[in-house]
Amino acid sequence: MVSPKVVEQTGAIRTDIASFVPANGKPQETDEFLLNISIPIATGPQSSRTTYSSGRDLTVLLLPYSPPGFDVLLGLDFLRPYHITMWNGTFVLSN
Repeated sequence: MVSPKVVEQTGAIRTDIASFVPANGKPQETDEFLLNISIPIATGPQSSRTTYSSGRDLTVLLLPYSPPGFDVLLGLDFLRPYHITMWNGTFVLSN
């Protein structure tokens, strides 16, 4: 999911309306977009080398609210193939 700020900055065009179920369990609808987003993925010890997950378009949904300090929320469908750790106070996604 992405914030309205991401949609505005990327000039994304809405492709559809999608349903999702938030933590409260009540289904909601929101706008759907197709974006090519690069996300850094650590490939070496202690993040010494980095690659980016890119080269594919991701279907993203517009956040129905604006959490302060967040513009992109990654779902388990994206995170599942990666290893997630904290290193020196930094969130590290690695393969």
